[in-house]
Amino acid sequence: CVLIIAFIRNNRYTLKMPHQRKRIYEDIIIKRMKLWPVIGVMGPRQVGKSTLLRDLVGPKINSRYVTMDSKTDRKRAENSPEAFTEIEKGCKTLIIDEIQKVNDLFDSIKLHVDRKRIPGRYIISGSTEFSKYTGIRESLTGRIGTIHIYPMTFSETHSGLFSQYFLKRTKVSAKIPLAEFDRKIGKGGMPGICFLRSTDEFNQAVKTWLETSCYRDLQEVGSGDFDGALALEIISAIATEEDPVLPKIAKKVRSDSRV
Repeated sequence: CVLIIAFIRNNRYTLKMPHQRKRIYEDIIIKRMKLWPVIGVMGPRQVGKSTLLRDLVGPKINSRYVTMDSKTDRKRAENSPEAFTEIEKGCKTLIIDEIQKVNDLFDSIKLHVDRKRIPGRYIISGSTEFSKYTGIRESLTGRIGTIHIYPMTFSETHSGLFSQYFLKRTKVSAKIPLAEFDRKIGKGGMPGICFLRSTDEFNQAVKTWLETSCYRDLQEVGSGDFDGALALEIISAIATEEDPVLPKIAKKVRSDSRV
């Protein structure tokens, strides 16, 4: 039992679920909360936004977390957005995840901030840019500090493996075998995907993520009738073409280069 406890303590980071590993954005968000009344967190699906805010940042601050993925919360927000965005007594920060699903919340947050501008009152997140392209009437210009979340860095996937400088006396000390580095870097940093050990499972997860992004997410930022199938073809062509210049890609997907 003593050995097991010692092992857990010494490996407390590596035993965490992929999404729950420490992210570099934790300190950035908390720092910007001292400057802006609203913090906007944006990034692609499955990049770890919800877990970052709910499980990593939330417990460090006096906050309440709600998500518009919840039908109950979304209904309440739609029925009374101004009341929904009121900061409850004893709570400092309201975290609203996937806020773009209820556009009226932006106007109500603007109203509250203009009445009383206090840093760190709201943290809002979404998979798309908070702009006119999402149909949002109020962009909170001058009231919001935005942070873009990207896939995990190599040091994040290894739970702080490179947290210390490894350049000493002009000598480089590698902390991971080159073969493992090459294998891991090829899997990228999407938390729900890069830790899959099975090649088949990894390929299927990437395929599903790409299809969802092309057929659904890009519709939100594209104008008119966006061709998700063509987008997927273009991405595939870029990934497999050694010299992915525009004329070659257009020829490969059998489409006009302007399209």
